[in-house]
Amino acid sequence: LLSRRQRQMCKETDLHPGLTIKELADTLQTNRTYLSEYIKATGNGSFRDWITNLRLEYAKRQLLRHPGQNISGIAEAAGFISPSHFTRIFKAREGVSPSSWRRSQLGNDPIS
Repeated sequence: LLSRRQRQMCKETDLHPGLTIKELADTLQTNRTYLSEYIKATGNGSFRDWITNLRLEYAKRQLLRHPGQNISGIAEAAGFISPSHFTRIFKAREGVSPSSWRRSQLGNDPIS
């Protein structure tokens, strides 16, 4: 559905809070219906689910790349509306808090 370039742009898109499917479609120079169909075809559910997954993957990379950066800064950079919202979503998806996940991934605190 989307070109390779458009798929890469999706991954690199600014994930600011409030990002809409129309804004993303405009950035990708496609229409919102086409983008919506692409998201559904990838098995990622709705736009909201898909963008949340992108934000979480971005946040996880940042948690590992910048172990000294605070969770609030990472949540903001990933486009979550607040650190508490980020933590709630992260725990629901990963089963642990972002800080516990980071410690376990870096080998500092294995999750039991």
